[in-house]
Amino acid sequence: MRKTHGVRIQSYNPPREGIKFFGNVHLKPGEEYTQRLVINKWFTFDELGAYHVDVRLAAPLLKNGKALFMDSFSGSVEITERNPGQLEATCQSLLDRIKSANLPDDTSWPALALSYVVDPVAIPYLEEAERLPLTSQVAGEGLRRIQSRIKVAGSSNAQLYPGEKPLSFFLFKKNVAIHEPVFVRVQLVNPTSQVIDVDLGEDRVANFVVVVTTPQGKEIQCSTPHGSGSPGVVHLEPGEDIYAQMLVLNEWFKFDELGTYNVSIRLASPVRTRTGELPTEAFSTSLTITAKDPRKLAAICEGLLERIKRADSYDGTTEAALALSYVEDPIAVPYLKKALKFPMVTDIVTIGLKRINDSDPM
Repeated sequence: MRKTHGVRIQSYNPPREGIKFFGNVHLKPGEEYTQRLVINKWFTFDELGAYHVDVRLAAPLLKNGKALFMDSFSGSVEITERNPGQLEATCQSLLDRIKSANLPDDTSWPALALSYVVDPVAIPYLEEAERLPLTSQVAGEGLRRIQSRIKVAGSSNAQLYPGEKPLSFFLFKKNVAIHEPVFVRVQLVNPTSQVIDVDLGEDRVANFVVVVTTPQGKEIQCSTPHGSGSPGVVHLEPGEDIYAQMLVLNEWFKFDELGTYNVSIRLASPVRTRTGELPTEAFSTSLTITAKDPRKLAAICEGLLERIKRADSYDGTTEAALALSYVEDPIAVPYLKKALKFPMVTDIVTIGLKRINDSDPM
């Protein structure tokens, strides 16, 4: 049961689709059983303020066939203003729990909790969880929840997420072995009830300004990558799906020394609406380059080659090919040669092979 603003709401166990599981728990003397409930599965806390929550077990607790008395749980929860930084920290913590789980069952509750962070901040974390076999289905459901909310808000001309910034960045790995591609996800969302237009520059990369501070403390303003010159304007209607793309930072800078770098990225062009411009903030993070790991490099190359083979869009295919082309190591050569079989990425792959041939061996 829930009370919000004095209104009492009875919420029942949500139906589960797919495989049905028996829920009987049998305990011997001295044993105990625990599980976490993600209350968002029962109720959407979509208003600010204090909620009262009651939870009880409808089925009896039996001992030798006789029912035992059980207390219900009663508590309160305060829903406060949206805090993107706190949301991001929560998502990162849940994703870390998923990745560090020792047993398959240990991934269940953090994956479920992550899937109920119904906010654009959660998208890169859910996408990463979706690539993991044990959490793929649950993470996919979470992504669909976010997209559904975007479309509902857009159809009503409501502001989707008050205070949401239109542009955000996400560094996939803070510790990267030398010669690995360095990925940063760029995400654009329309947080307004108006149309927005964003010019990312030629090839949708030219307007990103990247500054790298080396382990020795030298600050370097990176040159803009050269491309085909295709236009880079992104147009988002209210409620339209979020736009995302991957930046391969190796295009801007060659991370060829071990140590910790500081990376800053900002968009040189404004986000425009009919009535003005939306503010965007620079992204700053640290990145540590560790010693070469041949097995990890080979696994990355294999994964990128599979993405080239199976991608269902031009952007997906070329994005994987670009990342593979920046694995500047002889380990990548056989994978690049296999990728030459795909006409769509031949030019990208050929340049990658030339980079390896021109570079000095480690």
